[in-house]
Amino acid sequence: MKRLFTLLLVALSVSACFENDMPFPLVRPTLSSIEVDGALSYEFDYANSTLTLMMDETQDLTRVNIRSITFGEEITRPLSDIVGVHDLTSPLSVSLRTYQDHIWKIVAVQTIERFISVKNQVGRATIDETNHRVLVTVSKTTSLSYVTVDSLKLGPRDITAYSLDLKKLHDYQEPVELSVRYHDIEQLWHIYIEQSDKNIIINRISPWSGCTWIDASGLAGNANGARCRVKGEELWREADSLVVDGGAFYACFDSLSPLTCYEYLAYTGEEETEVEEFTTEGVGQLPNRGFETFAYAESDKYYSFYDPASANDSLKTKWWDNGNEGTAIASTYITYPVEDVLDSLTGAYSVKLESANVIIKFACGNLYSGEFAGLEGTKGGRVNYGRPFTLRPQKFICKMKYVCGNIDCIDGFPPDRPVQLGDPDECKIFVALGTWDYKKYGGSKDCPVQVNTTDDKTRFNPYGESVIAYGEYASKKSSGGWQTIEIPLIYQDYFTTPTHIIVSFAASALGDYFTGSSGSRLWVDDVELVY
Repeated sequence: MKRLFTLLLVALSVSACFENDMPFPLVRPTLSSIEVDGALSYEFDYANSTLTLMMDETQDLTRVNIRSITFGEEITRPLSDIVGVHDLTSPLSVSLRTYQDHIWKIVAVQTIERFISVKNQVGRATIDETNHRVLVTVSKTTSLSYVTVDSLKLGPRDITAYSLDLKKLHDYQEPVELSVRYHDIEQLWHIYIEQSDKNIIINRISPWSGCTWIDASGLAGNANGARCRVKGEELWREADSLVVDGGAFYACFDSLSPLTCYEYLAYTGEEETEVEEFTTEGVGQLPNRGFETFAYAESDKYYSFYDPASANDSLKTKWWDNGNEGTAIASTYITYPVEDVLDSLTGAYSVKLESANVIIKFACGNLYSGEFAGLEGTKGGRVNYGRPFTLRPQKFICKMKYVCGNIDCIDGFPPDRPVQLGDPDECKIFVALGTWDYKKYGGSKDCPVQVNTTDDKTRFNPYGESVIAYGEYASKKSSGGWQTIEIPLIYQDYFTTPTHIIVSFAASALGDYFTGSSGSRLWVDDVELVY
């Protein structure tokens, strides 16, 4: 039986503080519900007008039944061309009309789980879905004339037919051709099995400041693992954590010392690799982490958090920036140093972020690693986020104090985060490490990620392909005084070295949408990276 999934999205409410120069209101259609056979979940990209359906692997994409669809606004063009059976092997264009014409795309994404495992397998199998090839490595003592396949899946569950039963086939001295059939699809796969000259292989290693990751291939079914020790010492220590997938495994050594040389090896059963060395990275803190350095470096009207006259090179140029340059046109300054600290580690000052209504626009009190890139008329502004950074901390700590106001201005919000006047505002702090290229993300070489508040397509995506690690803190309540918060950084990639770091503080989390409370205030002090 096909699975029926009901997708519910939140319709946009009418915005306060709304500004639009067009003769008719700009109303983008928002999806209220859609029922699609075989849909597991969805992602909606309002900026690009694309609805992506994540489909069950057994669903035939040439015959996807869209049972019903409804919208939050009145659509003056009939929807009969959407409801029904469609071929979603390519995007389906949908033409809608509110006060304007809108073109949407419905895209189906289907991931088929594929795997193979054999007796005495070394490491992971390589499955090339594009060219329909499978490569499996077995131990050096396994004869290719008698290989036992334990499991195989190269198509959707329950509906895939194979031309051969590989569990009954044992001779893999030559590549084996295998026909894989499901729905109206037939694919010719080639299965390659080869011997390894070693039963344990270290594929790659990633030394951080306080830990090190190893990616290794061992013999499935064996006791696999890794050991390390400080160079020159005798005592070995086992890996602190191990993630095993058949013969493949990741090992992690925790609580290491920075800038220290270690010896390490990996093993499978009694067989070990040669002893090799790695040196951990150093540690470092962000410039001006206590916000004690500030000067009239860019204007005689507001402070910047650097000082060209400083004796410290790291404090002579801009690292932190904020929205003061944008609000200065109204003689309003939303980020500034104050003598308000509690048990400060770094000095007598903290930084205060103050949200405010500035003429016809809401301005969020903010501070970030990067640079203000200019105004977009009276509609918004551009910010280049990020600063060069190559270390991999595991935690971000800071002291903060928050006074939460009630939202008194709404100019917009994400479709999945609707707010109303009178709702509590929300502060937000986030940290991201990544490998953003300014040529792709629109910023500058040092500050590569540009966000244009008038263009939804540029909103920062914490789960984008260039993000290595991310962590955030948000609160809709006043803190009642100073408190210390810790933000663990969740890594998506343990083996890639970052090129930049983004740190952002906002007194109003929806400030990019010019939505928040003019009564919200956020104080920040004593920023610290923990390795």
